[in-house]
Amino acid sequence: MEESTRAVVTSDGWKLCLRDHDLNELYNLKVDPIEAHNLYYTGKYDAVIARGRDEIHRWQEMTEDRLKI
Repeated sequence: MEESTRAVVTSDGWKLCLRDHDLNELYNLKVDPIEAHNLYYTGKYDAVIARGRDEIHRWQEMTEDRLKI
């Protein structure tokens, strides 16, 4: 099965990766530039995740990207 990912890096240094078949990822690149600590599932960054997800969904609408993430 092929996996697809959509990602965004925000202006304040967060990187969010959403996948259709695997674990999602969230990193604070300002304190973790080598992406060693996935923060997505900690439950502490729901607002950051929601903001990044909204950015990705807006991009998907603009480009007619149909991937379900």
